[in-house]
Amino acid sequence: MFTFVAITYNHEKYIIEHLESIKYQIENFSKGKQVNLVISDDGSMDNTMLYAQQWIERNKYLFSEVELLTSEKNQGIIKNYLRATAAIKTPTYKLLAGDDLYYKNDIFEIVETLKEKDIIFTPALNFNEDTVWNSQDMNRLLTLKTPEQIRKVLKFQNPFNTPGSFYSTALIQEQGLRAFISKYTWIEDLPSYYYLFNKRAALNYAIELKPYILYRSTVGISNNKKNEKNNVFTIELEAMEKDFGMVLNKYPKYFNPYQYYWKLSKLKLKYGDAKTNRDIGTYNAILNEEAQKAQEFVVVLRTKSKEFFKSLTHEV
Repeated sequence: MFTFVAITYNHEKYIIEHLESIKYQIENFSKGKQVNLVISDDGSMDNTMLYAQQWIERNKYLFSEVELLTSEKNQGIIKNYLRATAAIKTPTYKLLAGDDLYYKNDIFEIVETLKEKDIIFTPALNFNEDTVWNSQDMNRLLTLKTPEQIRKVLKFQNPFNTPGSFYSTALIQEQGLRAFISKYTWIEDLPSYYYLFNKRAALNYAIELKPYILYRSTVGISNNKKNEKNNVFTIELEAMEKDFGMVLNKYPKYFNPYQYYWKLSKLKLKYGDAKTNRDIGTYNAILNEEAQKAQEFVVVLRTKSKEFFKSLTHEV
């Protein structure tokens, strides 16, 4: 039993690609498993939900249960995230934004591992309209062997690739975690990691080096300065860094001793740990190969999306 969860806001250009990537996973790997779908929309002002409903009507045979959640107005990522995860009824799930994609590797194999863990961290491949690439976001995480080391690094940066993180349903529905992140409006990942590694008594986690997710890196609130919500996101992030005692932006850049400490620690890693660097090099070589394969897969999903929209015009 597994649930695909999509949180959406003005994703009409991408929601069908997203749903087609779910369809690929189910048709190729689910092997008779009960699969549910939850889409939680945060007041989209476009046709995101209309297109999703039309696609679901044609593909409802894929799912045991479908739940569509809507809002009359935009309330922020956190409220949408909490509402979506509260609707999960299965022991395992994966949540993505409606503009991201599932890659062609078998997501259900990582879900089997998740039955024994609270959370599994995996890499995501980045993509845009032109290409797919390995962002190397997990290089730092590969050097961290203990929760204590992770807590230390969290003082400087978020070492996790959020789209590639798989939570168990039991973990995401814990009241303590939900209460903690509900203090915020736009950012759910950093407060979640801070809570899990600083407030929770124990966390059973694992790191898997295989990519299962394709992260669209150009349109989201966090990395697109043209996004209408980017400014409020940045303000909340700065306040959050103060709340959590993060130090890289505590003082002006060139007068901040923590900036120099962080750069020295990266140099020490680069030149002082040959084995770790070999392991990271091998890992990145594999991801670079996966990125090349992923470009063809993205083209397939885009083609299916175009076919869907073409079929709609024929029905009119």
